[in-house]
This record gives sequence, structure tokens and C-alpha cells, in this order.
Amino acid sequence: MLSSPYRARIAGGLVVIPEDRIADGLLPGLSVAENLVLGLHPFAFTRRFIFDRERARELTRDAIAEYAIRARSEDARAVELSGGNIQKLLVARAMAQARAVGGRLLVATNPTRGLDVRATEFVRGRCLGFAASGGGVLLISEDLDELRQLCHRIVVMFRGTIVADLPRARFDPYAIGRLMAGATQGPAAH
Repeated sequence: MLSSPYRARIAGGLVVIPEDRIADGLLPGLSVAENLVLGLHPFAFTRRFIFDRERARELTRDAIAEYAIRARSEDARAVELSGGNIQKLLVARAMAQARAVGGRLLVATNPTRGLDVRATEFVRGRCLGFAASGGGVLLISEDLDELRQLCHRIVVMFRGTIVADLPRARFDPYAIGRLMAGATQGPAAH
């Protein structure tokens, strides 16, 4: 069962694509279906406190098709998936949680790290789609090109301190790079 603070965050509309796919994103020994519904089952898959396995498997078959997850079946162990397919599974889970509880904020930490070009574009598209549907996206990334492509604002931190808050019109990669490196010369914070 989910801890109360975690359940409250999900119920409040917060969904997460974690940075570490394996350590924080899934339970490798469980099936794709079981991993897809982690965090979602208290909201969508219980009837009188009984877990609805067939509903979870059905949702997973739909996610495998929609997100092009390459898995032999919904019963395959998650550890059998490639890194890109694990990431697509985590994105599918975040979007399913958002649909179930009316998700309003997606926190994605380095969501495309280590992915091939096709998987990268897929994940970026889902983040943009979430924003286009009225949700907020907090994208935490070290990939400046990704941030410049996806964000309306970039907040630059250096050693735990915010050093700039920049609107899209001020996305100069060289100035942002200097700020990321701790240089005091650059665009002023808002």
C-alpha cells in the first residue's frame, strides 16, 4: 500500500517521471503490468479493496500499443525491457496516473537521458502534450538543448542557488552556460 504522503501527492495531481529508471522508477522483478499500475492501483483498480488484475492487464496492453513499448506481453518482467522501453513504461504510467486523478503537474527529471533519437522525441512529445492539455511541466534536465526546445522559462541554479529565471526570449545558450558554470556575467534574474 502507498504511504499516505505519496498517495496525497498523486491525488493532488502530481505525477512523476523519475530520474533513475531502475532504482526509483520500477520494481524490475515485477511484470510490466504490475509496474504500470504502481501508484495508480488505489485510484483506479480496486473494488472493495480487491486488486483488479484483469483491468490492470487491459490497461497495460493498451499502453504497450499506444506507447510502442516492446515487451513480449504485459506479463513480461520489467527487467527484460531495454532502457528506452522502461522509460516509455514510466511515461505511460505517469500519463495514466494523470488521467486517473486529473494530474496537473508533471515532474520529469532527465526524462530522455540515454535514449535514442526516436524514444527521445516520443518522450518530449508526451511532455509537450501534457502541457498543451493544461498541465504544468517541471522539467529538470542537464541537456540545455532539450530545455531550450521544451520550456517556456528556464531557471538556472548554481550550487543550489537560483541565479537566473529566464523567459524564452532570453534563451541564449552561451549566457545560460556561463550561469550554469557559476559566472556572474550573464542575463539578470527576473
